[in-house]
Amino acid sequence: MDIHPPMGRSESLKEIAVHILVVTIGILIALGLEGIRETWREHVAVSEARESFLAELRLDRDQLAKDQENVKQVDAQLDQIISNMPQLTKSPADLEKRVLDLHPAFYFFRTTAWEAALSGGALSHMRREELDGFVDAYLGVKNYQDASRGIFPQWMEVETYFQSHRSYNSEEESQGEQKLRTLKMGMQVMEHLGEEMSGGIENATKAR
Repeated sequence: MDIHPPMGRSESLKEIAVHILVVTIGILIALGLEGIRETWREHVAVSEARESFLAELRLDRDQLAKDQENVKQVDAQLDQIISNMPQLTKSPADLEKRVLDLHPAFYFFRTTAWEAALSGGALSHMRREELDGFVDAYLGVKNYQDASRGIFPQWMEVETYFQSHRSYNSEEESQGEQKLRTLKMGMQVMEHLGEEMSGGIENATKAR
């Protein structure tokens, strides 16, 4: 913003006062225009961030529906294996096949838009209620992803354990059942966190 003083010599206090008034008005107008421009920039930034969040969360919601269907399927398979353990351990090959038929999906969820917004300034200009909704939604996504990552090594441990046995004594059968129950507990946690994630996304995306 450039402010230029009046040219020439002022002949009276009145002229000086007029010049000061003109300069002051010019400054105020310039500051007002700058404020309007900055407000518009903030509005555009918030709007773009909102649209990015909504698009990303709707994709995550679709992925969650697929993942939850898979989680429930694996949970039901685990129930059947655990229930039939005494008979299945008599046929280790059949038990191994049943275990290898477990296929947790481990779907990928997107948080790119949110991570990008955290490093920008758009979030500070978003309405508190709206921002809280997006925070809850993305926290749900994070919790679900963290739980999914935690289950992966459990699943690998189950596969490795049953692949490495060609027979079972009572202690090994008990150990195998415990590993299956641990994996099942993880699946139940995933179901619970999936409900929370779904509710968070629903609240953040409704009526927008």
